[in-house]
Amino acid sequence: MPQTGNRDGQLLSDKILGRYFAYLLRETREVPGDVVECGVGHGYSLSVLAEEATMAGRNTIWGYDSFEGLPKLGSYDYGIRRSPRGAGDFKSTPGEAMYQVSWRVGTLKNIKLRKSWFADLKPDDLPYQVALLHLDVDLYESYKTCLNLFWGRIPSGGIVALDEYGDIGWPGCKQAVDEFLQEHPESYRLEWYLEAQRSYLRRVS
Repeated sequence: MPQTGNRDGQLLSDKILGRYFAYLLRETREVPGDVVECGVGHGYSLSVLAEEATMAGRNTIWGYDSFEGLPKLGSYDYGIRRSPRGAGDFKSTPGEAMYQVSWRVGTLKNIKLRKSWFADLKPDDLPYQVALLHLDVDLYESYKTCLNLFWGRIPSGGIVALDEYGDIGWPGCKQAVDEFLQEHPESYRLEWYLEAQRSYLRRVS
């Protein structure tokens, strides 16, 4: 059976996650570019995102993951809420992710799935423009890599959704995002979606 939204004890229901993604899609409906998720894992959030994006008339949804599980954790990644995860945790397969999407959306025609470590992605592996980028990549280096990979492809008004920002179990996310904001202080604004308890970046210049 397709998995539910229970991620490490932090439950986010289908309905709440769907409303969150629907809101972000409405906020970016006039922004040119595709919809992207980094950190696909078993495909739960990608399936919800793809469902909402399809209903919103978005033509292409990209998903990126190594499907090898977490890489090695760095010094910023050891949270205080729970025992740290280790390399290889959350390992999955592209087939699992595509099954999740197919089960929820009913079609795979708009999905482009890429199996790669983020650091190995090349410019030709990425869409030309990204209106909405969902980052669910857990760790400091993964967040830093993805933000640097995609930020130049996000037009004004585009959004970067941050799954673990402020989660004390994944402190590497906040560290990487805060550093990114210090490096690009005029480009992004940090905002908050209360119901889903999620932060996101809006590109303003």
